[in-house]
Amino acid sequence: MPVLNAIAELTEAMTAWRHDFHQHPELGFQETRTRQKVIDLLTSWGIDVHEGLGKTGVVGIIKGTKPGGRIGLRADMDALPIKEANTFAHASRHEGVMHACGHDGHTTMLLGAAKHLAEHRDFAGEACVIFQPAEEGLGGAQKMIADGLFDRFACDEVYALHNWPRLPEGHIGLAPGPFMASVNLLNVSVHGIGGHGAMPELAANPLPVAGRFLHELYAHPTCLGQDGDRPVVSLCTIHAGSASNVIPEAVKLSGTIRSFTQTQLNRASARLDDLAGQAPKACRIEIDITDGYPATINSPRQTSYAEKIAQSVVGKARVNGNYPAVLASEDFSFMLEKTPGAYILVGQGRTENDPFVHTNTYDFNDEILPIGASLLVRLVTDRPTG
Repeated sequence: MPVLNAIAELTEAMTAWRHDFHQHPELGFQETRTRQKVIDLLTSWGIDVHEGLGKTGVVGIIKGTKPGGRIGLRADMDALPIKEANTFAHASRHEGVMHACGHDGHTTMLLGAAKHLAEHRDFAGEACVIFQPAEEGLGGAQKMIADGLFDRFACDEVYALHNWPRLPEGHIGLAPGPFMASVNLLNVSVHGIGGHGAMPELAANPLPVAGRFLHELYAHPTCLGQDGDRPVVSLCTIHAGSASNVIPEAVKLSGTIRSFTQTQLNRASARLDDLAGQAPKACRIEIDITDGYPATINSPRQTSYAEKIAQSVVGKARVNGNYPAVLASEDFSFMLEKTPGAYILVGQGRTENDPFVHTNTYDFNDEILPIGASLLVRLVTDRPTG
């Protein structure tokens, strides 16, 4: 069975919801308008609505007519601090804030699924629709869990979708095991001795020390790679000095370490410590690594089930059940640490040159709204009852 007919009939309404969300983007933990629209729609469909989870999070419970367990379906709601460059009618009306990652589409697909499930309750158990705030770096999933998400609404399994411009429109990508990377925040401080630019012999300039550190780091193959066997260290900022004739006392660098296993993270950490130990005596290098999001690890059984459901929606030829792991991170990982489930990529690419997520010309592809909504519905209705 492909896209559900009843879902296809919702396409126009879903597109209108999505465009409205896109016009009114809100940053993490500030999704008050988005939250209220979600609440109003869920309530109008007779769905039990619960608030007070993750500050602006919303949970809806849809009870089927048959006994069974509870399945969680999650969508993220927040936008990014990006000034939109698009000029179409539904472009952002909030200066400097933009739905540049498609969370407007994710929220809409889950709303479409919720409406259908509320109107067609001939399924087993309960569907727990989770509208999560603050995915973009603020850990909204972790906050919802801390506020009792799975204590109040224990789920047997949980699923989430994400649009993916690098997959063709209507294709699905997923895989068991580590699927999205963990991200750890990296800060490097290179300390020296400041002084006058005319008398460098009286100082210990940290700039060339930082330069050597960078050169050696990026020359080392185990710390920079594009495959799943290597951690990826990316230093993205550098700050030093305040005047052209003053040798600074310190250089500050920051970035991320992305990895799929603790072994990979340990390898990167060890290499950074080794490089820090090579600093000349007059200088000192400090390495600080702090936790961000853990790796997103798909459960084998739930991933296999989701693959079969995806095949039933878009066709077997359009589903890649061994899609390569992605170095981006995702806070759905916190939910998968508590409950088995799967994270699923839904292709939305029309051409190879489509803008990628987190860019100021990106836009969610409305053509995949009924695909995502149908997939979410079928995850609920086709669950084995034995």
